[in-house]
Amino acid sequence: MASRPRSLKRRGWPDGLYERNGYFSWRDPRTGRELGIGRVTLGEAKAQAFEANIAVQGLEHKPRLVDRLNGTDDQSLRAWLDKFEAKLATRKLATQTRRQYKSHLKRAREILADQLDLPTERVTTKHIADGLEQIADKPTTAAAVRSLLVDAFDSAIAAGWTQHNPVKVSEVPQVEIMRARLTWPVFQKLYASLPAGRLKNAVAVALVSGQARETVSAGEFNQVAMEATPGGEPVECWRVKRGKTGALIAIPLDLRLNAFGMSLRDVFKQCRSTGVASRYIVHNTRGEGPVGRRMPRNAMSDEFTAAVLALGIDWGTRTPPTFHELRSLSKRLYEAQGGVDTIDLLGHQSDEMGELYADGRGAEYKLVSLG
Repeated sequence: MASRPRSLKRRGWPDGLYERNGYFSWRDPRTGRELGIGRVTLGEAKAQAFEANIAVQGLEHKPRLVDRLNGTDDQSLRAWLDKFEAKLATRKLATQTRRQYKSHLKRAREILADQLDLPTERVTTKHIADGLEQIADKPTTAAAVRSLLVDAFDSAIAAGWTQHNPVKVSEVPQVEIMRARLTWPVFQKLYASLPAGRLKNAVAVALVSGQARETVSAGEFNQVAMEATPGGEPVECWRVKRGKTGALIAIPLDLRLNAFGMSLRDVFKQCRSTGVASRYIVHNTRGEGPVGRRMPRNAMSDEFTAAVLALGIDWGTRTPPTFHELRSLSKRLYEAQGGVDTIDLLGHQSDEMGELYADGRGAEYKLVSLG
Protein backbone atom coordinates (compact mmCIF):
# COMPACT_ATOMS: atom_id res chain seq x y z
CA MET A 1 0.00 0.00 0.00
CA ALA A 2 1.46 3.35 -0.99
CA SER A 3 2.27 5.77 1.81
CA ARG A 4 0.08 8.78 2.25
CA PRO A 5 1.42 11.70 0.21
CA ARG A 6 2.67 14.73 2.09
CA SER A 7 0.47 17.78 2.23
CA LEU A 8 1.42 20.68 0.04
CA LYS A 9 2.37 22.59 3.19
CA ARG A 10 5.03 20.02 4.12
CA ARG A 11 6.32 19.35 0.63
CA GLY A 12 10.13 19.68 0.59
CA TRP A 13 10.47 19.19 4.32
CA PRO A 14 13.31 16.89 5.50
CA ASP A 15 12.33 13.39 6.58
CA GLY A 16 11.12 13.15 10.15
CA LEU A 17 10.28 16.84 10.62
CA TYR A 18 6.86 17.64 12.16
CA GLU A 19 5.07 20.76 13.28
CA ARG A 20 2.17 21.07 15.70
CA ASN A 21 0.76 24.48 16.54
CA GLY A 22 4.07 26.19 15.75
CA TYR A 23 6.19 23.67 17.71
CA PHE A 24 8.65 21.62 15.64
CA SER A 25 9.98 18.14 16.38
CA TRP A 26 11.97 15.44 14.59
CA ARG A 27 11.45 11.66 14.72
CA ASP A 28 14.51 9.41 14.84
CA PRO A 29 13.90 6.69 12.21
CA ARG A 30 16.13 4.25 14.12
CA THR A 31 14.11 4.32 17.33
CA GLY A 32 10.83 6.06 16.45
CA ARG A 33 11.51 8.49 19.29
CA GLU A 34 10.36 12.04 18.67
CA LEU A 35 12.71 14.83 19.75
CA GLY A 36 11.57 18.41 20.28
CA ILE A 37 13.20 21.22 18.31
CA GLY A 38 11.15 24.07 19.73
CA ARG A 39 9.24 27.10 18.58
CA VAL A 40 11.68 28.24 15.95
CA THR A 41 11.45 29.43 12.38
CA LEU A 42 10.70 26.89 9.66
CA GLY A 43 14.13 27.50 8.15
CA GLU A 44 15.91 26.70 11.43
CA ALA A 45 13.77 23.61 12.00
CA LYS A 46 14.58 22.34 8.49
CA ALA A 47 18.29 22.97 9.01
CA GLN A 48 18.34 21.02 12.28
CA ALA A 49 16.35 18.15 10.74
CA PHE A 50 18.66 17.96 7.73
CA GLU A 51 21.64 17.90 10.12
CA ALA A 52 20.05 15.12 12.18
CA ASN A 53 19.38 13.04 9.06
CA ILE A 54 23.01 13.44 8.00
CA ALA A 55 24.08 12.09 11.37
CA VAL A 56 21.63 9.16 11.15
CA GLN A 57 23.05 8.20 7.77
CA GLY A 58 26.61 8.41 9.09
CA LEU A 59 27.57 11.09 6.60
CA GLU A 60 29.06 13.51 9.12
CA HIS A 61 32.25 11.40 9.14
CA LYS A 62 32.55 11.37 5.34
CA PRO A 63 33.45 13.97 2.74
CA ARG A 64 30.30 15.59 1.36
CA LEU A 65 29.29 17.79 -1.53
CA VAL A 66 29.44 20.81 0.76
CA ASP A 67 33.15 20.17 1.25
CA ARG A 68 33.69 20.51 -2.49
CA LEU A 69 31.58 23.65 -2.44
CA ASN A 70 33.72 25.11 0.35
CA GLY A 71 36.95 24.03 -1.32
CA THR A 72 37.99 21.83 1.60
CA ASP A 73 37.64 18.46 -0.12
CA ASP A 74 41.38 18.51 -0.98
CA GLN A 75 42.31 19.53 2.56
CA SER A 76 41.70 16.19 4.21
CA LEU A 77 43.35 15.09 7.41
CA ARG A 78 45.23 12.48 5.38
CA ALA A 79 46.65 15.18 3.10
CA TRP A 80 47.58 17.40 6.03
CA LEU A 81 49.38 14.64 7.94
CA ASP A 82 51.40 13.96 4.79
CA LYS A 83 52.32 17.65 4.59
CA PHE A 84 53.10 17.74 8.31
CA GLU A 85 55.40 14.75 7.94
CA ALA A 86 57.26 16.63 5.22
CA LYS A 87 57.53 19.64 7.55
CA LEU A 88 59.01 17.46 10.29
CA ALA A 89 61.67 16.32 7.85
CA THR A 90 62.91 19.92 7.59
CA ARG A 91 63.26 20.42 11.34
CA LYS A 92 66.57 20.08 13.14
CA LEU A 93 65.93 16.93 15.16
CA ALA A 94 68.10 14.26 16.69
CA THR A 95 68.04 10.94 14.85
CA GLN A 96 66.24 9.17 17.69
CA THR A 97 63.66 11.96 17.98
CA ARG A 98 63.01 11.81 14.24
CA ARG A 99 62.53 8.05 14.48
CA GLN A 100 60.08 8.46 17.37
CA TYR A 101 58.07 11.11 15.51
CA LYS A 102 57.75 8.82 12.51
CA SER A 103 56.45 6.02 14.74
CA HIS A 104 53.98 8.31 16.54
CA LEU A 105 52.70 9.72 13.26
CA LYS A 106 52.10 6.20 11.97
CA ARG A 107 50.11 5.42 15.13
CA ALA A 108 48.13 8.67 14.74
CA ARG A 109 47.07 7.64 11.25
CA GLU A 110 45.98 4.26 12.60
CA ILE A 111 43.79 5.59 15.41
CA LEU A 112 42.23 8.25 13.16
CA ALA A 113 41.78 5.96 10.15
CA ASP A 114 38.03 6.68 9.91
CA GLN A 115 38.66 10.44 9.84
CA LEU A 116 41.56 10.58 7.38
CA ASP A 117 39.32 11.58 4.45
CA LEU A 118 37.50 14.26 6.43
CA PRO A 119 38.45 17.89 5.83
CA THR A 120 40.95 18.82 8.53
CA GLU A 121 38.66 21.54 9.86
CA ARG A 122 35.90 19.00 10.55
CA VAL A 123 37.99 16.80 12.82
CA THR A 124 36.51 17.11 16.31
CA THR A 125 37.75 16.63 19.84
CA LYS A 126 35.55 13.52 20.07
CA HIS A 127 37.37 12.04 17.09
CA ILE A 128 40.66 12.66 18.88
CA ALA A 129 39.39 11.34 22.22
CA ASP A 130 37.98 8.19 20.64
CA GLY A 131 41.25 7.63 18.79
CA LEU A 132 43.39 8.03 21.90
CA GLU A 133 41.06 5.67 23.75
CA GLN A 134 42.25 2.92 21.40
CA ILE A 135 45.73 3.14 22.89
CA ALA A 136 44.71 4.03 26.45
CA ASP A 137 46.40 0.85 27.68
CA LYS A 138 49.71 2.39 26.59
CA PRO A 139 49.58 5.81 28.30
CA THR A 140 53.14 6.78 27.39
CA THR A 141 52.46 6.17 23.70
CA ALA A 142 49.07 7.87 23.93
CA ALA A 143 50.64 10.96 25.52
CA ALA A 144 53.34 11.09 22.84
CA VAL A 145 50.82 10.72 19.99
CA ARG A 146 48.60 13.40 21.51
CA SER A 147 51.55 15.77 21.84
CA LEU A 148 52.47 15.24 18.19
CA LEU A 149 48.85 15.83 17.10
CA VAL A 150 48.77 19.11 19.06
CA ASP A 151 51.78 20.16 17.02
CA ALA A 152 50.22 18.92 13.78
CA PHE A 153 46.96 20.87 14.25
CA ASP A 154 48.79 24.02 15.38
CA SER A 155 50.72 23.80 12.15
CA ALA A 156 47.47 23.24 10.22
CA ILE A 157 46.05 26.44 11.74
CA ALA A 158 49.14 28.34 10.64
CA ALA A 159 48.69 26.95 7.12
CA GLY A 160 45.01 27.94 7.00
CA TRP A 161 43.66 24.39 6.84
CA THR A 162 41.58 24.77 10.00
CA GLN A 163 40.67 27.42 12.56
CA HIS A 164 40.81 25.32 15.71
CA ASN A 165 42.94 22.68 17.40
CA PRO A 166 40.64 19.85 18.57
CA VAL A 167 43.50 18.10 20.38
CA LYS A 168 44.30 20.79 22.94
CA VAL A 169 41.08 20.33 24.91
CA SER A 170 41.31 16.53 24.87
CA GLU A 171 42.28 14.84 28.11
CA VAL A 172 46.00 14.34 28.58
CA PRO A 173 46.80 10.64 29.18
CA GLN A 174 48.11 10.15 32.69
CA VAL A 175 51.57 8.64 32.60
CA GLU A 176 53.03 7.32 35.83
CA ILE A 177 56.76 7.97 35.94
CA MET A 178 58.37 4.90 37.46
CA ARG A 179 61.87 6.36 37.71
CA ALA A 180 62.74 7.78 41.13
CA ARG A 181 63.91 11.36 41.48
CA LEU A 182 67.50 11.99 42.47
CA THR A 183 67.39 13.96 45.72
CA TRP A 184 70.17 16.18 47.03
CA PRO A 185 71.00 13.95 50.05
CA VAL A 186 71.24 10.88 47.79
CA PHE A 187 73.40 12.82 45.33
CA GLN A 188 75.79 13.88 48.09
CA LYS A 189 76.15 10.28 49.19
CA LEU A 190 76.63 9.14 45.60
CA TYR A 191 79.21 11.80 44.71
CA ALA A 192 81.23 11.08 47.85
CA SER A 193 81.35 7.39 46.88
CA LEU A 194 82.86 8.06 43.44
CA PRO A 195 86.62 7.78 43.00
CA ALA A 196 88.45 10.48 41.09
CA GLY A 197 88.09 9.84 37.37
CA ARG A 198 85.79 10.16 34.39
CA LEU A 199 82.46 9.34 36.05
CA LYS A 200 82.98 11.77 38.93
CA ASN A 201 83.94 14.47 36.43
CA ALA A 202 80.96 13.68 34.19
CA VAL A 203 78.57 13.93 37.14
CA ALA A 204 80.06 17.26 38.21
CA VAL A 205 79.84 18.73 34.70
CA ALA A 206 76.25 17.53 34.26
CA LEU A 207 75.11 18.90 37.63
CA VAL A 208 76.69 22.34 37.37
CA SER A 209 75.98 22.88 33.65
CA GLY A 210 72.54 21.23 33.57
CA GLN A 211 73.43 19.56 30.28
CA ALA A 212 72.44 16.08 29.07
CA ARG A 213 74.88 13.20 28.73
CA GLU A 214 75.22 13.71 24.96
CA THR A 215 76.52 17.23 25.49
CA VAL A 216 78.73 16.24 28.41
CA SER A 217 80.24 13.36 26.45
CA ALA A 218 80.96 15.53 23.40
CA GLY A 219 82.27 18.51 25.37
CA GLU A 220 85.72 19.82 24.43
CA PHE A 221 87.96 22.36 26.15
CA ASN A 222 88.29 24.27 22.88
CA GLN A 223 84.57 25.11 23.13
CA VAL A 224 85.48 27.69 25.79
CA ALA A 225 85.39 31.15 24.22
CA MET A 226 84.55 34.77 25.00
CA GLU A 227 81.00 36.04 24.60
CA ALA A 228 79.71 39.56 25.03
CA THR A 229 76.95 40.37 27.51
CA PRO A 230 74.09 42.69 26.45
CA GLY A 231 76.15 45.47 28.06
CA GLY A 232 79.19 44.61 25.96
CA GLU A 233 81.25 43.06 28.77
CA PRO A 234 83.30 39.98 27.73
CA VAL A 235 82.40 36.73 29.51
CA GLU A 236 84.27 33.44 29.27
CA CYS A 237 81.77 30.72 28.34
CA TRP A 238 81.41 27.07 27.43
CA ARG A 239 79.69 27.15 24.06
CA VAL A 240 77.60 24.05 23.37
CA LYS A 241 75.07 22.85 20.85
CA ARG A 242 71.98 21.06 22.14
CA GLY A 243 71.60 17.66 20.57
CA LYS A 244 67.79 17.63 20.25
CA THR A 245 67.09 21.15 19.06
CA GLY A 246 70.44 22.18 17.62
CA ALA A 247 70.15 25.41 19.64
CA LEU A 248 73.40 27.17 20.54
CA ILE A 249 74.00 28.14 24.17
CA ALA A 250 76.84 29.91 25.95
CA ILE A 251 77.23 28.95 29.63
CA PRO A 252 79.43 31.35 31.62
CA LEU A 253 82.29 29.58 33.39
CA ASP A 254 81.39 31.69 36.43
CA LEU A 255 78.09 29.85 36.72
CA ARG A 256 78.22 28.57 40.29
CA LEU A 257 76.00 26.02 42.00
CA ASN A 258 76.21 27.14 45.60
CA ALA A 259 74.87 23.91 47.11
CA PHE A 260 77.63 21.97 45.32
CA GLY A 261 80.25 24.55 46.18
CA MET A 262 81.72 24.69 42.68
CA SER A 263 81.50 26.86 39.58
CA LEU A 264 81.73 25.53 36.05
CA ARG A 265 85.28 26.92 35.98
CA ASP A 266 86.11 24.87 39.10
CA VAL A 267 84.65 21.75 37.52
CA PHE A 268 86.72 22.23 34.36
CA LYS A 269 89.85 22.61 36.50
CA GLN A 270 89.00 19.31 38.18
CA CYS A 271 88.59 17.70 34.75
CA ARG A 272 92.01 19.01 33.65
CA SER A 273 93.70 17.68 36.77
CA THR A 274 93.55 14.02 35.69
CA GLY A 275 97.16 14.07 34.54
CA VAL A 276 96.04 13.17 31.01
CA ALA A 277 96.36 15.57 28.09
CA SER A 278 93.02 15.45 26.27
CA ARG A 279 90.87 17.81 24.26
CA TYR A 280 87.77 16.30 25.85
CA ILE A 281 86.40 17.72 29.09
CA VAL A 282 85.34 14.29 30.38
CA HIS A 283 87.95 11.80 29.22
CA ASN A 284 89.35 8.38 30.00
CA THR A 285 92.23 8.04 32.39
CA ARG A 286 94.36 4.97 32.85
CA GLY A 287 92.28 1.85 33.37
CA GLU A 288 89.13 3.46 31.94
CA GLY A 289 89.61 2.79 28.22
CA PRO A 290 91.80 4.39 25.55
CA VAL A 291 93.54 7.15 27.51
CA GLY A 292 92.43 10.66 26.52
CA ARG A 293 89.37 9.56 24.56
CA ARG A 294 86.04 11.05 25.52
CA MET A 295 83.82 9.10 27.90
CA PRO A 296 81.07 7.41 25.83
CA ARG A 297 77.56 8.47 26.78
CA ASN A 298 76.46 4.86 27.25
CA ALA A 299 79.31 4.36 29.69
CA MET A 300 78.05 7.38 31.63
CA SER A 301 74.64 5.77 31.98
CA ASP A 302 75.95 2.30 32.83
CA GLU A 303 78.54 3.42 35.37
CA PHE A 304 76.14 5.91 36.97
CA THR A 305 73.48 3.22 37.39
CA ALA A 306 76.03 0.82 38.88
CA ALA A 307 77.17 3.50 41.35
CA VAL A 308 73.57 4.23 42.38
CA LEU A 309 72.82 0.53 42.92
CA ALA A 310 75.99 0.21 45.00
CA LEU A 311 74.48 2.64 47.52
CA GLY A 312 72.05 -0.12 48.54
CA ILE A 313 69.02 2.18 48.69
CA ASP A 314 65.53 0.65 48.62
CA TRP A 315 63.67 2.46 45.84
CA GLY A 316 60.37 0.67 46.53
CA THR A 317 58.19 0.31 43.45
CA ARG A 318 60.25 2.81 41.47
CA THR A 319 63.38 2.25 39.44
CA PRO A 320 66.65 3.90 40.52
CA PRO A 321 67.43 7.35 39.09
CA THR A 322 69.49 7.48 35.92
CA PHE A 323 72.17 9.91 34.72
CA HIS A 324 69.44 12.01 33.10
CA GLU A 325 68.04 12.82 36.54
CA LEU A 326 71.04 15.10 37.10
CA ARG A 327 69.31 17.64 34.82
CA SER A 328 66.23 17.70 37.03
CA LEU A 329 68.33 18.01 40.18
CA SER A 330 70.37 20.81 38.60
CA LYS A 331 67.20 22.73 37.70
CA ARG A 332 65.72 22.33 41.18
CA LEU A 333 68.93 23.45 42.89
CA TYR A 334 69.35 26.51 40.67
CA GLU A 335 65.71 27.50 41.11
CA ALA A 336 66.11 27.28 44.88
CA GLN A 337 69.32 29.32 44.60
CA GLY A 338 67.84 31.96 42.29
CA GLY A 339 69.58 34.26 39.83
CA VAL A 340 70.02 31.67 37.05
CA ASP A 341 67.80 31.45 33.96
CA THR A 342 67.13 27.70 33.98
CA ILE A 343 64.91 27.92 30.90
CA ASP A 344 67.87 29.02 28.81
CA LEU A 345 70.27 26.74 30.66
CA LEU A 346 68.30 23.51 30.25
CA GLY A 347 66.22 24.36 27.17
CA HIS A 348 62.90 23.01 28.36
CA GLN A 349 59.87 22.60 26.08
CA SER A 350 58.22 25.72 27.48
CA ASP A 351 61.03 27.70 25.86
CA GLU A 352 60.70 26.20 22.38
CA MET A 353 59.00 29.26 20.93
CA GLY A 354 61.41 31.50 22.81
CA GLU A 355 64.31 29.76 21.14
CA LEU A 356 62.64 30.13 17.76
CA TYR A 357 62.43 33.90 18.08
CA ALA A 358 65.66 34.50 20.00
CA ASP A 359 68.14 32.32 18.15
CA GLY A 360 70.53 33.65 15.53
CA ARG A 361 69.48 31.10 12.89
CA GLY A 362 72.49 28.96 13.67
CA ALA A 363 74.98 31.82 13.82
CA GLU A 364 74.79 33.13 17.38
CA TYR A 365 75.08 31.61 20.85
CA LYS A 366 72.46 32.47 23.42
CA LEU A 367 74.11 33.64 26.63
CA VAL A 368 72.67 32.19 29.86
CA SER A 369 71.70 34.93 32.27
CA LEU A 370 73.17 34.72 35.77
CA GLY A 371 70.93 37.44 37.16
